[in-house]
Amino acid sequence: MVAASASLFTTIKLVGAVVLVILGLQGLFARKIVALDLVWYSALAYGVARTRRAFVEGAWMKRVERLAGGVLVGLGVRLALERR
Repeated sequence: MVAASASLFTTIKLVGAVVLVILGLQGLFARKIVALDLVWYSALAYGVARTRRAFVEGAWMKRVERLAGGVLVGLGVRLALERR
């Protein structure tokens, strides 16, 4: 039937070509999205690692420990002075 009709053959050929183009474009865009995700998450991981290092190894850690110690002492004093 397809071999007998030139217009049906041309229609099926064009539909097949459109499907191939769509699949190709999806593949191209998917690769771009993967590449962008890779760059984004790599930059995010690098930033988190640097921030962690700054807090753990820098003067911030001492400040946080002192602040936490002060809060705990204050809560202990409040608890000791509470009546009931």
